[in-house]
Amino acid sequence: MFVTPWYNALYALKQNKPLRQIVLICFVLAFLGVVATIATVSFLLSTTTFTTIPWVETGIDVAGGFFAFILSWFLFPVFMPILAGLMEDPILKTIHKGLKEAPQPQKTPFWQSFFIDIRLACIGLVLNILCFPFYFVPVLNIIVYYLLNGYLLSQSFFTIAARYYLGDVHKAHRLAKNHKKALFIHGCLFAFLATLPVISLSVPFLGVLVMVYMYVHMYSKAT
Repeated sequence: MFVTPWYNALYALKQNKPLRQIVLICFVLAFLGVVATIATVSFLLSTTTFTTIPWVETGIDVAGGFFAFILSWFLFPVFMPILAGLMEDPILKTIHKGLKEAPQPQKTPFWQSFFIDIRLACIGLVLNILCFPFYFVPVLNIIVYYLLNGYLLSQSFFTIAARYYLGDVHKAHRLAKNHKKALFIHGCLFAFLATLPVISLSVPFLGVLVMVYMYVHMYSKAT
């Protein structure tokens, strides 16, 4: 059950050139998002004067740039659902063409979907901030980070995949909650991949792709 959606997703990616083109676009957008975050934080720090001592101010600016990089890497999983949601239509249309056993998709209002993605991202941001003290405790930091973001990513990516076929964001979200145990282990793997350099940039696309196969598998069992 766990391996099948990943095998199907990777096989589809290998066989389907349009899918590979979309993952490249997602990769570029994710990279630009990380660069924009680093540039924004670095700019704010460089234009803010903390002290009149030149070398101390320079040190703060350099440290700020490094902090911006760590922050963007750390919080990247939080904003993945938004990125995946923005690319939802081309991703899912391309995937659906190769799924004979899938139900017919239903149109979901863009703004309804977008606000749900924003809401889930905000919840993820708040929860990560609340858990931030635990991230300074060795071993516990890894456990908390993967468990928390694994749950959040599994719910977000599955909701995106399911709403494409259900035509209702709230039904899709309820379905994700009803299957949270089955989805959770996939989310933990997404969270792990999100911490790997370069590979992390493809996770928003890969997450939706895997969860489409999860949904189709559940649908085929129910019919």
